[in-house]
Amino acid sequence: MVERTTCTSVCSTDGCNNQPASNLTDCAFGCSGNGKCVEGICVCNDGFNGSDCSNEIQVRCYVCHDYSGLNDSNPDPCYNNPAGVIQACTRPATCRLEFVAQGGSIQQISRACGSSGETAARALHCTTSSPYYSSIERTTCTSVCNTDSCNNQPTTSILSCVQCDDTGYSSSSCSATLTPKLCRDTTFDRCLASRTTLYDANGAVVGSSVSRRCSRSSSVTKDECTLSISDGSSRSSFQYTCTQTCSAKGCNTFTRFVTKRLLDTIHPSIPNT
Repeated sequence: MVERTTCTSVCSTDGCNNQPASNLTDCAFGCSGNGKCVEGICVCNDGFNGSDCSNEIQVRCYVCHDYSGLNDSNPDPCYNNPAGVIQACTRPATCRLEFVAQGGSIQQISRACGSSGETAARALHCTTSSPYYSSIERTTCTSVCNTDSCNNQPTTSILSCVQCDDTGYSSSSCSATLTPKLCRDTTFDRCLASRTTLYDANGAVVGSSVSRRCSRSSSVTKDECTLSISDGSSRSSFQYTCTQTCSAKGCNTFTRFVTKRLLDTIHPSIPNT
């Protein structure tokens, strides 16, 4: 039996495909079947490298699963677990970390090789859904990485904050007793609570609104109150917005923001009532 060899050349300049067949250079070992030969050089498929594409790229990942329902005293038994399995992962050569939380506490953790299609690294990111069987939102966080043991990062890197907004000038829908929820990603490092209070021209409270959410140190420089006047000439109303931040889990439960005494101190021209 006589073997048949097919040679292909790809080039990118005018008339470059008019070279004599004798000039065609075959790639080593036909790129091992894991790539394409381009002008005598192997261009390897995803998951392979080397001059002949014979080297299958792999990364060593932690493989550990815990679905027991975790809590603050036992937040992540898979993290740095000496008994955890480290597995060589290929096609794709990525590692995955995924955990699921409800009520701000992690319930499930999975560390494994990357799934099909997860060929590139992706920072830890969270999405929220509302399961039909529970009134408490469910948050799923996933990261993909491509270096040895990279999926062993601690799950505590995601902050939990109380998250709600009440824009109807009634604080009942944004209670400080709400259960904290995980923030969307690791860039959030502060919990924030703010309250906007509206006063009439006599300094009497007309209404207030409350917001509690995840925040970043870069966007909130300090705790402060700001004043705005709806009509500078008649001073028909005054609005104070006071903001406080903190960095512990679910810490943004402040209920006291601005009082009449503070209002008098900052803007004494508002009449006392």
